[in-house]
Amino acid sequence: MKIYYFSDTSFLDMKTNFENSFKDNFDKNFYFLENINTDRTKPGSGIDIWKYKTEMIINAIKNNLNNIIIISDIDIVFYRPVIPTVMQYMKDYEICFQKETSNSGINIGFISIYCNENTLNFWNKVYQIICESNRWDQEIVNDLIYNHKFSIKWNLFPSSIWNWSQGNLNKQIILHHANCVSSKKEKFEQMKYVYNSLNKPTNIVVRNKVRKNIRFMKLQ
Repeated sequence: MKIYYFSDTSFLDMKTNFENSFKDNFDKNFYFLENINTDRTKPGSGIDIWKYKTEMIINAIKNNLNNIIIISDIDIVFYRPVIPTVMQYMKDYEICFQKETSNSGINIGFISIYCNENTLNFWNKVYQIICESNRWDQEIVNDLIYNHKFSIKWNLFPSSIWNWSQGNLNKQIILHHANCVSSKKEKFEQMKYVYNSLNKPTNIVVRNKVRKNIRFMKLQ
């Protein structure tokens, strides 16, 4: 299965960490960002990154019609093979997203897509809205789907496709997406914390700088 991802120079060490964690025999499709503006104060690093990622998705769909692909951010660590779960949750669906919270919401850090005309049109619509409104790509995706503004067969992955904002860390996770922090240092710290928690069942105090509070993440 093809996996698409990208990085600029400043995050190449995280890209290497991402690739080294693969537990599946992915067909790797990496894109190197050159001369692009990033704004680390914005979610997803700002509008130029939102546009670039959406363009990458659009081109990937065009080049893989009638196949399932994965789109992934690189602030992710894999702990188990993910393709079986992708295939299970894509059955009868066109697109599947990671949950933003334990119950609902869409996070676009890890996506599987069945490449067809409808998913292509969906991402073209996302790109159009980004260009017209300067809105965050993830916000647009949530708006289109939850407010029924685009007809698409969509699904959410189980909580084993895990990110920090879901809470309830447990040893059954397939992957960890280090969201809720923006700097590379904080992301690596979060990855280290999760790794240690999975390998040493102790409660560790971490600082979630986005929410500006001390948070206990208990291993379930």
